[in-house]
Amino acid sequence: MLINRDAAILHYQLYSRLFFQKTTLEDLHKYLDFIEESFPHEESHLWEMHDFFKTWLEKENSESLEKRLNSEFTHLFHLWDGVRPYESVYRGKEPLLKQEPWVEVKNFYAKRGWYMDKQAFLEDHVSVEMSFMAHLLVEGEFEDARGFFLQHLGRWIPELMRDISQNRYADFYRVVSGHCLSFLEEERKYYEEY
Repeated sequence: MLINRDAAILHYQLYSRLFFQKTTLEDLHKYLDFIEESFPHEESHLWEMHDFFKTWLEKENSESLEKRLNSEFTHLFHLWDGVRPYESVYRGKEPLLKQEPWVEVKNFYAKRGWYMDKQAFLEDHVSVEMSFMAHLLVEGEFEDARGFFLQHLGRWIPELMRDISQNRYADFYRVVSGHCLSFLEEERKYYEEY
């Protein structure tokens, strides 16, 4: 089933947020509310995420769960044995930042008049690329979205998701990365068919 574009926007926004900073219990409640208010049950990927968030909220006491989410995010995205969620690391000649893929992404943004106000991350961070993809879809820039997915996002983020799912610290993000990978596979089919 191909994902409708409104649902695709939400997916990109959701994944951008999940990979941007630590997820809080308040975030999980907001995601649940937004999915319930915005999308019908037939949008299976979103409702699978909804059910997953709901399960986590019911898993254990709030204080313990908040600590687990914080600890997992820190281990996965900030410590040496986690992952480095940058396109340059995955597509560059060496696993380093600020290589040619980073320059290409910056140029892609600039040609579309998109600039980052505050730079918490480099332009080729998974969260930034997901946010840009949502922006293109909101603006109705189908050809740019297709080009960006096929030239950038779709070429490295699936591998990042597989690395996250195999990381020993992943628990919450093992499931998130699995959902994200399924979503990206659907997106690849969509953009390759059109």
